[in-house]
Amino acid sequence: MKIALLQLDIKWEDKTGNFNKVKSLVEKINDDKPDLIVLPELFSTGYTMNSMALAENLNGETPSFLSKLAREHQVNVLGSFIEIAGPKPKNSAILFDRKGRQLLHYSKIHLPSFLEEDKNYTAGNEIPICELDRQKIGVFICYDLRFPEIFRRMAGDVGCIFVIANWPTERVEHWDSLLKARAIENQSYIIGVNRVGESPSSNYPGHSVIIDPLGSRIAYAKENEEDVVIGEIDFSIVKSIREKFPFLQDRVSLDSLIYRR
Repeated sequence: MKIALLQLDIKWEDKTGNFNKVKSLVEKINDDKPDLIVLPELFSTGYTMNSMALAENLNGETPSFLSKLAREHQVNVLGSFIEIAGPKPKNSAILFDRKGRQLLHYSKIHLPSFLEEDKNYTAGNEIPICELDRQKIGVFICYDLRFPEIFRRMAGDVGCIFVIANWPTERVEHWDSLLKARAIENQSYIIGVNRVGESPSSNYPGHSVIIDPLGSRIAYAKENEEDVVIGEIDFSIVKSIREKFPFLQDRVSLDSLIYRR
């Protein structure tokens, strides 16, 4: 599977400007014929707490843009948007196939209270996986990366997990380390797509990367620059590594253990 990571400098709360930027970048990589295009978290707005004003439903501007992009270029597309949901919106990822049909819908489970995301968004409570070009994959969003238990929940069922983010510069060493750890401990490809540039409250370094099931970087973006990285992953490698080193089979259920405090 050939995957294009679009490391964007997101225009703040400017959906039209970000749509135009994405269209321009996708047109430039048309000749590379990727199977999947991956965008950072909240690529059309930036990581904003102005969620109520910018929220959309599944037929809104951003999902419609992604579906059309997928259909016109005959490529799978993964992005995220602010989704209307109950009293507060959700931070949701959606994946469209080459015909513009929705394959996966995931809402961010972990919301950082220290950034007040929990006051402006509603947390998701489902961990979906889906089949993409006959391979099973999963998706998480940014802060989810700090919680290994949700990755472990899907580890035996998927060969690749995507993490789309707006991860700030001051904690970029955590980003790099946790992505590598998630790959090694789950014997899975981990693909992290982060933004660059500045928002009113943070700046972002990029560090978008594809990491193989042994923890090695096989493709990565320039630091602090808008960039498009294209890399290929081979799901048969996941199978062979898991057969050679059956670490996942040796897991012990936490329910069977006695915890003493």
